[in-house]
Amino acid sequence: MKKTIVVLAVFLALFALAGMCFAQAVTIVFWHSYRGMEKDALEEVGANFTKAHPDIRIQFLQVPFDALPDKITAAVPRGKGPDVFIFGHDRVGYWADKKVLEPLSLWVKKDMAALYMPTTLEALTYEDALYGLPTSLKCTALIYNKKLIKTPPRDTAEMIAMAKKNTNVGQNKFGLVYEIGLTYYNSAWLFGYGGGIFDKDDEPIVNAAGNVKALAFVYDLYRNQGIMPEEITNTLVTTLFNRGQAAMVISGPWFLGEIEKGIDFAVAPLPVISEIKAKPRPFLTVEAMFMSSQSALKKEAFEVLKYFTSKEALLVMAKKGGQPVANLQAYDDPAVKNHPFIPVFKLQAETAVPMPNIAEMMMVWTPFDLAIGKVLNRTAKPKEALDEAQGKIAKDIEAFRQ
Repeated sequence: MKKTIVVLAVFLALFALAGMCFAQAVTIVFWHSYRGMEKDALEEVGANFTKAHPDIRIQFLQVPFDALPDKITAAVPRGKGPDVFIFGHDRVGYWADKKVLEPLSLWVKKDMAALYMPTTLEALTYEDALYGLPTSLKCTALIYNKKLIKTPPRDTAEMIAMAKKNTNVGQNKFGLVYEIGLTYYNSAWLFGYGGGIFDKDDEPIVNAAGNVKALAFVYDLYRNQGIMPEEITNTLVTTLFNRGQAAMVISGPWFLGEIEKGIDFAVAPLPVISEIKAKPRPFLTVEAMFMSSQSALKKEAFEVLKYFTSKEALLVMAKKGGQPVANLQAYDDPAVKNHPFIPVFKLQAETAVPMPNIAEMMMVWTPFDLAIGKVLNRTAKPKEALDEAQGKIAKDIEAFRQ
């Protein structure tokens, strides 16, 4: 009887202790927009975190990508948003000014900062303060059908020659396809030719000489070489590649999830610009973990940020989620080092240009896209179109800053 009472007492004590631990556990609300294999990988990382930190539970909420930034902007200042979230770095300046983000400079020591690619931390820095920890990096590269292209082109002259061999307009086959009407997809040529978007003082320079040269090159690709279809959309790029009717496309890691099984493809760095012997420099977008300025659990939230950007976590995101990750230690793992495309995107990212993270960048996209459209549609020359865009952007930015 005594033995039974003792066992029961021990059991009740352990049960009470477990109840106390459960009661003391805090919940970190975590917003993201991942789907498919990225979502599965993220949830696996979350489960691993909970095992290592039983006192911190994670409540994931998936928000559609297009809706996530506006929900963050609206919810956080009212104390209704997440404790942490994942998004691209391009809103850092705007969110920092709106006091949405918690600065991390005091939390992140030098030894921790050394874990990440330097350009990714540069992208997450605004007015000398660090506002996020990088998880993955995204930029465009050359994706090609190995059945049609045996060896990727080394320069743009080879790219055009290969594209011509794989173009038959009558059969709706094209050598090179990408969303050529958009500034983002042409950024590799803009920066490659020495152009840019803003100067060191954050003033717009969209009509810079390098941009004019780049836009002339883009026009030549589209109108003179006979290697592209008309009216290129995202859907058309995917459809042609999946049907084996596009030999090469310019896109990023997000495109790989749209490639149908059975298509034998590979990824290569964008070819050197033959005219000036310079490497293309596409925009670099850094996905990162951010902490809400309104979180009441900042210490626990930082533990989440630190874990989800660690080597252990990002190995899962690379292997299972297919992400080109920002933690340099992850590339020591053979599965990542020998991955068919992750190291290629990392290599391309090393010459990429972090997308400006200031709020003024939101005023650039539409006028610049319109300028490209005018050039491609032969209604304006590159210099004329970019001068007009420069005037519009400068005027909008001046009004915004008042």
